[in-house]
Amino acid sequence: GDEGEDEDKDKDKNPPVVPEGREIALRRGVTCLNCGVVFDREKVFCPQCGLRAGEAKYLPSGTFISPAEQVARGGGILPLISLLLGILGPIFLGIGWILAIIFGLLSLSAIRKRGGLGRDRKMALGGIILGFTWPIIIGLGLLFFSYRSAGGKRISRNETSAINDLRNIALSEKFAKSGFFFDKDKDGKSEYGNLVDLAKVNFSYFDPNLASGEKNGYLFRISRVTEEGFLAVAVPLTYGVTGKRSFSIDQSGILRGGDIGEKSVTEGGRKLSRIFPQSVFDEFYNEIAGDLLQKARQEAKGRNFEKAKKILEEIRDRYYLSPASREVDSVMDSITAYMGEDKSKENYRKAETLIKEGEYAQALLLLRATEKDYPKSSLISEIRTEMKKAEGALSEIQEKEAGELFAQGQSLEMEGKYEEALKNYERIRQEFASTSYFEKANLLLNSARKKVQEEKAEALFGRLGDLKLEKDGAEILRIISLLKTGYGETDLVKGRQSVLDVLWSRSKGQESSKKGFEELRKKNYQAALNSLEDALRADSSLGERLKVPLQICHLKLGDKYFREKNYKEAVAHYESYLNLKPVRVKLDDNKYNEAYYRLGKSEYAKGNLKDAKESLLKVYYALRNRPELYYLLGSIMIAEKNYSEAIGYLTSALRLEGKNGDFLYKRGLCRLAIAWKLEDKLSGLLGKEDESLKKGRDFVNAVAKIINEAEAKGIQLELQANPKILPGKKELTAQQIKIMLLVPTEREKYLARMRAGNVELEKNFDLNRSRQAEISNSLEKIYGYLVTGKDDLERAIALKKMKSFLPGIVNLLREKEQLFRQGKSKLELGLNQEKFIEEKAFSALKLSLRAFENGKPVSNATKVIKTVFDSSFMSQGRDNLQEGRELLRKAKIVEMPVEKYLSGGPVL
Repeated sequence: GDEGEDEDKDKDKNPPVVPEGREIALRRGVTCLNCGVVFDREKVFCPQCGLRAGEAKYLPSGTFISPAEQVARGGGILPLISLLLGILGPIFLGIGWILAIIFGLLSLSAIRKRGGLGRDRKMALGGIILGFTWPIIIGLGLLFFSYRSAGGKRISRNETSAINDLRNIALSEKFAKSGFFFDKDKDGKSEYGNLVDLAKVNFSYFDPNLASGEKNGYLFRISRVTEEGFLAVAVPLTYGVTGKRSFSIDQSGILRGGDIGEKSVTEGGRKLSRIFPQSVFDEFYNEIAGDLLQKARQEAKGRNFEKAKKILEEIRDRYYLSPASREVDSVMDSITAYMGEDKSKENYRKAETLIKEGEYAQALLLLRATEKDYPKSSLISEIRTEMKKAEGALSEIQEKEAGELFAQGQSLEMEGKYEEALKNYERIRQEFASTSYFEKANLLLNSARKKVQEEKAEALFGRLGDLKLEKDGAEILRIISLLKTGYGETDLVKGRQSVLDVLWSRSKGQESSKKGFEELRKKNYQAALNSLEDALRADSSLGERLKVPLQICHLKLGDKYFREKNYKEAVAHYESYLNLKPVRVKLDDNKYNEAYYRLGKSEYAKGNLKDAKESLLKVYYALRNRPELYYLLGSIMIAEKNYSEAIGYLTSALRLEGKNGDFLYKRGLCRLAIAWKLEDKLSGLLGKEDESLKKGRDFVNAVAKIINEAEAKGIQLELQANPKILPGKKELTAQQIKIMLLVPTEREKYLARMRAGNVELEKNFDLNRSRQAEISNSLEKIYGYLVTGKDDLERAIALKKMKSFLPGIVNLLREKEQLFRQGKSKLELGLNQEKFIEEKAFSALKLSLRAFENGKPVSNATKVIKTVFDSSFMSQGRDNLQEGRELLRKAKIVEMPVEKYLSGGPVL
């Protein structure tokens, strides 16, 4: 029994080995901490995941896992194939990811049934996971590319819509500006509008939805609105989603756009390029003109004539080539007639009201103005009737008032109240000229006034008779002044005018001479001189008596100022002394000449160039052997930038001292300075680079405009001469012809306008030709001065007395001369081509005028002007002129600081 128990214990310690291929009866009771599989307690490792029993650690990948239910080993190569197919995915025949899932599942099933390595299970799981990942990646990729494709189409559609909307905004702005829709500052000038304003215009091209500023993923705004222009912009609502490009357009009609990111148009505007080469207005030119004409007619129907006239004038000035412009004159005539009729009715009603209120004078003025301004009014007979009524009533009232004033004036005059009577007569003369009392009041007024003045003047003359010239000179002067100012119109003063003049002069002379002699005795020469000159001006008969005192004063004062080195005052007194022509000349000629010479140098040093020049020229012949005199005069001319005269004086200095390098140097620089000034003048004549030299193209366009208008008017005149050719009208009565077509005087009116335009263009033509001649002369002069200036500088260099920088100037000058010669050649060729174009255009204008005067078509003139437009000279001339300008610009860039060198030169 004991042996039997020991055998049972040994069996428990060492269980029997199970043969291969035989099923095993497992005792359950151990659960895997990793995968949750329950297996036999005797198993050391989990048959599912390979985890050691009772631990949370994986076995090494090379550890063998016992099978759960059978002893067959591993999943073979299937796990590796599953992993590889999972990595390749759709690359392998497009179904690699499906095969990876299938082989992975097969591998896991084999491992569970037959056992296998841990790495086999990991590869199988990896293949399954990658297999399921690929459809997700592919789906997300397809979704992403589908979204991007839809977004690109949406962006393209939104950008196209934004371009069309901006174009329509510009067209609406053009229509609103030309149609005078907005004038917020009330200055009579039309303005552009914002989006809200444009929505009120009711223009066919404007979408009212744009008033909100947002449409189809774009924000619209008009950032600048003035009388002169506007700037409309469109930017994406969300950059990259609703759009990428930003767009802008202004009053020129040029549409611009570009991708500037999230910057504003003002920041990135330079990157915006043109979308269309032409202005958007060109395509809709005739359509806008037609809409404006329709708008003018609507305003005229609404009796808003002033606005209608403004719109018609806009069509005539800016849309003159459109079909609508041919109807402007007929609509304008209708408006003028309606306006005259309305205004005459309004004035007539106002005049009636004024007459009822007793305001006959104002009513009469209004009626007369209405009769003059609107002679064709339907109320002209009623206006004249009311005028007669107002004139009669006003005449009666004025006659009555004038009679009362006249009677009152006579009564006052009888009482001796002449001043009050004169007021009544003066009022009658000013306010009642049409009454019978006007002449009577004039006679009484003049006679009364004259009587009073004559009595007062006679009393003053009596006072003069009691005064003596030698001692009462001041009182005599006072009474004479009173007679001339207060009573100059009296017969007494007029008859004794010469006596009063003589008495005035003698009294004034006596008083001033007395004062002068007193100052001379005190040796106060300046005060004496002032008084003596006053006496001589008053009474010229004192000349001989005052001659010697005046000579003494001038000579003494001249010497005094010379000693004080005040040469200006000195020479002034010397000149006055000489003007008195003294018998014995006591003035030293050398002192006189020296004073003028020093005065000239002094005035030049002060910057008084004009006075300095006058002083030096005064002694020009006396000191003509001094080279420094000519050099100083030349320096004055240089300071005044009068280089032509400066050259003359420097040439004279060189004749006296021919080998003076300073003289040659300055004369050469003067010649270059003249060339420099002529270059500036030539630049002004050439004008801006983007315009024709003489605006020759504008001249041809103006000629074409007159010819087109003549052709349009000629068609109207042909219709007038042949009324049966009117569309839809086979037979017309005389009355219908008169109403529908132009009256005979209309032809003469238009012919006068056409002649006036011809005269204006003829003036422009002559002006252009004179500019051509001026440009040619300037070119010749500039080149001449460049050459002669270079010669002077080269001679100065040869004398070896000049500064080291002078050879460098000459080298620059040679380069400048070569560029100028080439530019001059090109520019002269362009000028000749411009002449040819203008002459052709002008001959076409003359031909058109003659044809219109004779009632003939202007087709020949049209052919001539078309030939001018098609001529290659139009482009060749511009090219030559442009090339010539460029060469002259390069020549001018060659810097020659002439004025700097001139101002730095020595002055003696």
